[in-house]
Amino acid sequence: MTPNKQSFGTHFVADHWGTPGKPIIHFFHANSYCSGMYLPFLKPLLADYEIYALEIPGHGRSDWEGVIQSWEELADYFIQYLDSLACEKPIIGMGHSIGGVVSMIAAVRRPELFHKLVLLDPVLLPARILTLIRLSNLVGYRYKTPLISSATRRRRHFPSRETARQHYAGKRAFKHWQPEVFDAYVACGFRNAKDGGVELSCSPELEISIYRSIPTNIWGYAKRLHTPTLILGGDRTDTLLPAARKRLEKYQRWITTREVPGSHLFPFEFPLEAMVAIKEFLE
Repeated sequence: MTPNKQSFGTHFVADHWGTPGKPIIHFFHANSYCSGMYLPFLKPLLADYEIYALEIPGHGRSDWEGVIQSWEELADYFIQYLDSLACEKPIIGMGHSIGGVVSMIAAVRRPELFHKLVLLDPVLLPARILTLIRLSNLVGYRYKTPLISSATRRRRHFPSRETARQHYAGKRAFKHWQPEVFDAYVACGFRNAKDGGVELSCSPELEISIYRSIPTNIWGYAKRLHTPTLILGGDRTDTLLPAARKRLEKYQRWITTREVPGSHLFPFEFPLEAMVAIKEFLE
């Protein structure tokens, strides 16, 4: 291990659902959320698949403390987890947002581990934006995006889960979420605080560090991907733009892209519509 390489340890916190002995899916969640929030989305797959869902360190039930410096190192941690499962056959990798990108990086680095990929609105930003981020990093400029600004202002502590529920229930970002998803967010998106009450499971500092550490060579990984892949993008997303989907299909003949209803958070908003496309691809 090089001196600058980050260590997440080898203590893995993961959910395990579905039917043992069936084909294996691994689901990787988005920044600041937790695996349990995706169970309502994944329910239609539980009878036909065995599903593992690793928590990003510092999210959900993971008590890891720190900030994330590199999505590539997170991919290495994910690969360690898959190796620990010792699966007999290649798996289906599925992920949302950063979880999709980390799954893609892992598939490029260890293609023998993956049979197929399903990436839900992965963070594949336009090249011009990535160039600006790269230049900002070179000169040490601490750039801000709307997501970073929002995380900076985010309230982290509440007297109780019910107070947290009431606080977030009126927010515009949660307006179209399925009720089961919102319930899961209240359950696993907060942990008991040492001084009483509850606090965000994913600290604002950790959330911001993930936004700041996006790989600026992300399109290089897409070019090197050789795993059959379905990429779904929301028709109201501000993350995976139509031009990016066209570019992906141009890169590789085994990448298929589809548009589904919803924003970047369409798995929480319109799960059934997205699941139709996923089932068609997996079957």
